[in-house]
Amino acid sequence: MIAAADPAVAQGTLADYQRALGLEERFSGLDIDIAQVPVWIGETSRFWYRKSVSGGKTFVLVNAETGDKAAAFDHERVAGALSAAHQDESEEPLTPITLPFNRIEFVDEETAIEFAIENTIWRCKLAEYTCESTGRPARRDWLAARELFPNAYSVSPLVWREDSSALTFEYNQRGHQLYRVIEVAADTGSARAVIAEAMETFFHYSAKKFRHDINDGEQIIWMSERDGWNHLYLYDGASGEVLHQITDGDWPVREVLLIVGELDTNVDPSSTMQVVDALIEANKPFDLLVIPGANHTSGGEYGQHKRIDFFVEHLLGNKAPRWAELAAALEAEE
Repeated sequence: MIAAADPAVAQGTLADYQRALGLEERFSGLDIDIAQVPVWIGETSRFWYRKSVSGGKTFVLVNAETGDKAAAFDHERVAGALSAAHQDESEEPLTPITLPFNRIEFVDEETAIEFAIENTIWRCKLAEYTCESTGRPARRDWLAARELFPNAYSVSPLVWREDSSALTFEYNQRGHQLYRVIEVAADTGSARAVIAEAMETFFHYSAKKFRHDINDGEQIIWMSERDGWNHLYLYDGASGEVLHQITDGDWPVREVLLIVGELDTNVDPSSTMQVVDALIEANKPFDLLVIPGANHTSGGEYGQHKRIDFFVEHLLGNKAPRWAELAAALEAEE
């Protein structure tokens, strides 16, 4: 008889993770002429990649249709501009192969590039080759405090805020009695629970979960059964406080009816479309009514009929009334 022991698996220490994060820097430059992962430029047929060279690195631009290769930008001019704008006189001037960044992003219709230096985004204009700090924090590697997500059953993909100030993800603790929406600050790695659902029984994380961030997380629409019924709540994204309950009553939210005026100046129609996108992504049923040429509106008489239809069908489970026939009958009685 042969007995085999299962391999031991242990959680890495802080020092282990710090060493792992530093591997790229430690081994950079030891191999020559090694191309890194290519990065496509928007929807174009061109991409760039970083390549190791003796003493440093260089950035290469490739046209996938023609196979043509060229420098992604003038390395010497960027080095000179950065030396003048970023370094002090005591530091060695930068060279074309010792630029202090590893990734670039083409912006402003490819007239400029952005990159991170010391946790800040810098921009170089490619026409005159002037470089300056944007003041925006860079996305970087850090170890977030794990007190808020210590025993995960699942963690959703990380989603960055549009201004790169933070990222968010959803944490489902083993046992499915604790579910959190967590935001991690980009500059410090500090984590906070924007939304927390602590249940005595079970948090329905699959079919009954819905979240939509408004204006990059300033407010959040969240679905919860905390009052015994499945309803929607509006959260303050900064404080994590519930601003108000959007729907309430002895009935569950199963489907959503959205009514928007085409020319709404109170609630931008694009915000409603963001809700639509979130509903589609979450595979949630909904109805959408757009009133042509209208400002902020509930749809007038037609919208009132649609709301009644919606509640009759989804709350009572009956067929909606035939409004044209009702109107004709009322006219006949008059």
